[in-house]
Amino acid sequence: RLRAGDTEVRTLEMRRDGGLGRRLARLVRAGRETLGLLLNFRPNLIVCGSMGMALWCCWMASRVLSVPLVFSLHNQLIFPGPLPLPRRLGRAVDLFFIRRADGAVCHGPFLHAQLRALGVPEERIHEFDCGVRDVVESRRPVAGAAGQEREILYVGRVVGAKGVFDLLEACAPLQSSIEDLRLTYVGNGEDLDRLRARVAALGLESRVRFPGFVPHERMASVMGDAWLVVTPTRLALGEARCMTAMEALGLGVPVVAPEHGAFPYLIRHRENGMLYRPDDVAELGGCIGELATDRGLYEAMKQGAAATGATLLDPPVRFSSAIAASLGIEFEGQSARGVPA
Repeated sequence: RLRAGDTEVRTLEMRRDGGLGRRLARLVRAGRETLGLLLNFRPNLIVCGSMGMALWCCWMASRVLSVPLVFSLHNQLIFPGPLPLPRRLGRAVDLFFIRRADGAVCHGPFLHAQLRALGVPEERIHEFDCGVRDVVESRRPVAGAAGQEREILYVGRVVGAKGVFDLLEACAPLQSSIEDLRLTYVGNGEDLDRLRARVAALGLESRVRFPGFVPHERMASVMGDAWLVVTPTRLALGEARCMTAMEALGLGVPVVAPEHGAFPYLIRHRENGMLYRPDDVAELGGCIGELATDRGLYEAMKQGAAATGATLLDPPVRFSSAIAASLGIEFEGQSARGVPA
């Protein structure tokens, strides 16, 4: 339990290790504790940003207490291909409660489209976004960065599902023929050692860097000096609203991304970046290679990235405004719809 002023935070155990019996026992205990906390606290509003047991308990509490429930969506809901039966059943229950929430707020147009496709009435969906002005204005160019090697930058968890191995395999043949290309992975993750080993096996230790974790206040400087940002997330994982891509565009850096999930809502092919067929290493390499050899195309996309980035600095609706709009209430003395917050 954490307390700061009039804010209290509690965490509940939801680990998934152990046998089925232990997992079910933990799930039931967490559900009982969640429902008990809500009923004891007696809130005037419940905002739920989770699914599963937490969502179910929030809906039950909202009905018992006669208070509104707003569902907050930040992750992809619809994935291609069939789900295992237990996940299908759980998802069906989730959708039952999501459709019956008093309102739904979501991060970006892709999730808006997913909620609409799942049957949530349009009038109950309120889209918000996160501005990138703070990131852009925090940039401090790295001394001596100009004129050095062209840096291909990956930012995020170093795990296979994020496409880190796809990016390496796509860049490896390019780095053998284009001397000034360098690949940098910013972040840590469970596959970091395996990725380092693959770099060594390819003989690219001098061409691939692993600076590890970079503090948020330094990220704009690192990203802003990159030649290209790549977000190679694999199809099985999906992305709801990729902040790395948004921040890169805000800094005027073109982005290469797979044509799935939220990326096509942000990346316009050959205008502010490039889109490639998901999980296709050869096509990913082709996109990077074309940009590396066609300076005119790259400069045009750099201008397109800057133009898109300017629209992402200050979104018209932020999270708190969307919550207020979902309740039909005034926010900061004005109508909640379209008011920055």
